Amino acid sequence: MFRKIYLDFVWKNLKGGRLLWLTSLSWRYLATHLSMAAQKPLCGPILGTLVTNYNCNLDCLMCDLPPRSAELKKAGRKEFSTEEMKEVLDQMAALGILGVGFTGGEPLLRKDIFELLAHAKKLSMITHLNTNGTLLDEARARLVLEAGVDSLNISVDGATAKTHDSIRGVPGSHEKAVGALKLMAKLRREAGKGPRLKAVCVVQEKNCHEVEALLEEGESWGIDVVEFIPRQNFTGEEELVPDEKAREELVAAGKTLLRRKKEGAKIENSAGMLKLFEPTFRGKPSPLKCYSGYNSLTVDSFGEIFTCVPYMNWNISEGNVKETDLRTFWNSGKFSERRKEISNCRRCTLNCQAELNILFRPFFKT
Repeated sequence: MFRKIYLDFVWKNLKGGRLLWLTSLSWRYLATHLSMAAQKPLCGPILGTLVTNYNCNLDCLMCDLPPRSAELKKAGRKEFSTEEMKEVLDQMAALGILGVGFTGGEPLLRKDIFELLAHAKKLSMITHLNTNGTLLDEARARLVLEAGVDSLNISVDGATAKTHDSIRGVPGSHEKAVGALKLMAKLRREAGKGPRLKAVCVVQEKNCHEVEALLEEGESWGIDVVEFIPRQNFTGEEELVPDEKAREELVAAGKTLLRRKKEGAKIENSAGMLKLFEPTFRGKPSPLKCYSGYNSLTVDSFGEIFTCVPYMNWNISEGNVKETDLRTFWNSGKFSERRKEISNCRRCTLNCQAELNILFRPFFKT
């Protein structure tokens, strides 16, 4: 079983009679497989990610990205302007990227975020926005609708305000995040259209006891699904979960979610993804071969190119769009050599990439 969002978008286009689009999608799926087998790109990546900024208005336990912006600016680097960001989106579309995710930092801190979202839609890319929801008032929520965003994620890291706020580092952030989800659901109902709505929870020691309660809470918010991400080691801990009791509680949370998934709960994760919770929290490498070098590409607000979001978190840059355009980079001999190394990476089980690896897994040994 695959990630629910993949199935939902196929079904949406099937109902809309977009058979040509579905045929094109099938070809891209096959071409990506053939690229992996041939060990050279026969098409562009499927998923693009634009890191709009690194700064944020929260102080989350599991994230160390906000200081990066200050460090880069101190080193004389300048964040991309609106036109430079649009040029990156143009290059993504020209490369054949089907969908682009806008993430941060907190994307809503960029004054031009809605202009960038609308530009991506004009380029016919599926457009996705990640936000912590605290800045999503009614005016901005209506701009999300106007921009034509296809899917919207809002972070909710607990069923209770106490848990969420302790993880996110700012009192009142839970109330604002849940309020933003309810507001978007209301505006979507009134408009008769709008983005697919999802609450996203990073499962960790402080909230693993609330995953089932969060599912129940989500049912009352008018959203489509809840997604659960096993916390990754992006902040440099020697051991992600050093306490044995906590490890067992986290593993149990993953098993609970897998059971609820089988019972029909509105969980975004594929069953395969939920099975990865146990090796993740036991400190074992991912059992999946990684195909990010063939199916994804990430660019940040300083023009740095990363093969995937996890590599962005680890700050493993492959180059810069100021020096090499994305098409040239993607087809370069240098990146072809890097793909061989990347395919052996087992460092993460982050949903955005792990779910793609599961999607392509049936045809390849892992």
